[in-house]
Amino acid sequence: MKEIEKRKHELFEEIKQVEVSLLNTREEVRQLDRRRESIEKTLHRILKPSILERDQHRCRACGSTQDLDLVRLYGEFPLELPERVEQYKKIHKEIIKRHPSWKGPPFVPIEKAYAEENLFVLCRRCHRIHDGLFSRGRRFRFNLERSGTLDVQKTVEFVRNKL
Repeated sequence: MKEIEKRKHELFEEIKQVEVSLLNTREEVRQLDRRRESIEKTLHRILKPSILERDQHRCRACGSTQDLDLVRLYGEFPLELPERVEQYKKIHKEIIKRHPSWKGPPFVPIEKAYAEENLFVLCRRCHRIHDGLFSRGRRFRFNLERSGTLDVQKTVEFVRNKL
């Protein structure tokens, strides 16, 4: 009986150590996420003036000149990093076994995600419509990407039709 109690106590201590490590990891992830957001804001700040000029300081969907945002065509896609692709494959190997033709979400190289031809201007209202359509309809967007038909013009037309 003492051995069981001793082993139980050891396992409790081990769980506590793991929990502390997880807390540290979560904080590290939060810090990295804040850093990524800061970098993305800087990228947007750098790129926005030229995209605004190209789009004539107007929302591509409704023509408004107020509250304009820079929008990424591939904003919902994970960035393509070899480590991320490998991690994805490990985590989802069971799904991939059952559905071998499914490759998971399309990963996008950062250069493609921020290429000028994949950036456009929407007013805040149209941006909210865009985000609502595509964040809730990720499967729809992934299917568009796989079929090769996802482009700025079709995305803008899709938002315009929802106004």
